[in-house]
Amino acid sequence: MEQLKGLDSLFIRHETEHAPLHVLAVMKVSRKNARHEICAQTYRTLIASRIQDFPGLCKKLVDPPVPLAPPLWVRTRPDLRIHVKEVTLGENSIPEDFNKYLADIDSIALDRTRPLWEFHIAHEASGDDSYLIAKAHHALLDGIAGFELMANIFDADESSADKELEVTNIRAEVEDEIPDWTTHIGATLLSQPITWAQSSIKVARNVLNFAKNSIETQEPTNVVYPWRAPAWPTNRVLSSKRIISETSLEKETIKALRKTHGVSFHDVLGAITAGGLRNILLEKNELPDTPMVCVSPVSVRRKRSMDGNQLSVMFAQLPTHLDDPIERVEFMKESFSGAKEFLDSLGADTLGEISRFTPWAALGAVWSLYANAGLTDKHAPFANVMLSSLPGPTFPLYCGGARVNSAFPYGPIFDGTFLNITAISYLDKVNCGIVSCPDVFNGVDLLAKAMSDECSLLVEK
Repeated sequence: MEQLKGLDSLFIRHETEHAPLHVLAVMKVSRKNARHEICAQTYRTLIASRIQDFPGLCKKLVDPPVPLAPPLWVRTRPDLRIHVKEVTLGENSIPEDFNKYLADIDSIALDRTRPLWEFHIAHEASGDDSYLIAKAHHALLDGIAGFELMANIFDADESSADKELEVTNIRAEVEDEIPDWTTHIGATLLSQPITWAQSSIKVARNVLNFAKNSIETQEPTNVVYPWRAPAWPTNRVLSSKRIISETSLEKETIKALRKTHGVSFHDVLGAITAGGLRNILLEKNELPDTPMVCVSPVSVRRKRSMDGNQLSVMFAQLPTHLDDPIERVEFMKESFSGAKEFLDSLGADTLGEISRFTPWAALGAVWSLYANAGLTDKHAPFANVMLSSLPGPTFPLYCGGARVNSAFPYGPIFDGTFLNITAISYLDKVNCGIVSCPDVFNGVDLLAKAMSDECSLLVEK
């Protein structure tokens, strides 16, 4: 048993009916060249044989009988017949278009009475391609933890899973835990004041050091704060519907742009995103006069693990107000540089420390009332875009003997930030998954093409 804590609590308590906070990873494989049959039986057997290595897949969240302590993660055996699902696109009321099917999956929150993950296998009716879709709650993992999970369930060669798939066992050998509420509540009442005091002192020290450094340097700064973004989209009341698209960029092209302009991968991604948004919003006459704002997660994980969230965030302006693509790259470099300096000055661990003494249960209830009342439309957005980037493997991965031909990530949107762009490099591509709500912004396909065009334009310049 372990206590729900820190930023994991944020993702649980701030999830609403129309804003489920899970992440998706989509891997495209070919049935024609697969070493084993691509079916639910294969992946149930594979997961059952390796599940001891994945503690996050074997725990569910249980609330205490009285609200005097946080919920507990309790070990339980997942029913792989429920968690691993198989469909054929275009059959039995399943959409024929894969992105529509994926959007349907993304719009449905995970069942809190079970471990917070699912694995879907979707076959194309005509053709040899299938899609492996991993869906997990953000409270289970952040981007880096997700990679640790991938490293254990995926293989570097096609034959590594042969021995495990010789059997047909789909029963996960995990014993259920019974929570000891008396001990948990008692320990919480004793330890929580100490934890609150320790974290409060750390936060106060970080804030004082930040204030001191700001006074001593007296340097002008373009610090970007949450809830200061321009009022885009026009309608900012989220529904449970989702719309999904994606684009693939050449990794060598991104590398060349980084070298030419002396910028980071994330700088290039930000400039491409800004250029794509600028172009489609100009055509719609919806481009804000001031720079749009993105928020990006920053990992503060100090050791390898597959559990929980250890991250902070930084806010930066996107150069949607600039017409020249090269100027957008230079602006993006300065914008992210300033955001990183601000985060370093404030302390990258400050958000994590704040989360340790924040009353998430009470704030979650208030947040739910706020979101359901449609108040997100009455003030500036938290940020216009959630922008994430992750380094991926340069070698091919295999899952159950099937070669992963492409991999795309998709992050959550929530009340206050209605567009998510997450990028991962895999083999020779940089794959960007784009998620929004069609009732708020239905131009994800246009944005995907515009980002690809912007990348090409930067190369020409």
